[in-house]
Amino acid sequence: MSKDEDSDYTVGYGRPPIHTRFKKGQSGNPSGRRAATKRLDWAIEEELDSLIPAMDDGRRVLISKGGAVIMQLGKKALSGNPSAFETVLQYSRVTDPVEQRSAVIIKTAKRK
Repeated sequence: MSKDEDSDYTVGYGRPPIHTRFKKGQSGNPSGRRAATKRLDWAIEEELDSLIPAMDDGRRVLISKGGAVIMQLGKKALSGNPSAFETVLQYSRVTDPVEQRSAVIIKTAKRK
């Protein structure tokens, strides 16, 4: 703007002073939006879902880290590790109520 136009310019609502306006090509937020912080449960879930190579029946397969942890826990429980066995039992009690488990046992016993 020229000096003549500056004298006609009225400052008011929606019309800031010319010297305080952003210059052409300049952003109003140069650093951008703040990066979101990760919640702990999201970070753990993301880590357990990431894939790693593992051997399954002599073949190399990709499984999630969470799946690998479960596999190792099952192997330790089967080999006689009491704490691993207790962990598996506690989890099975939570995910499979006793009524359903006893019904399955009774059904399999009747088949024989």
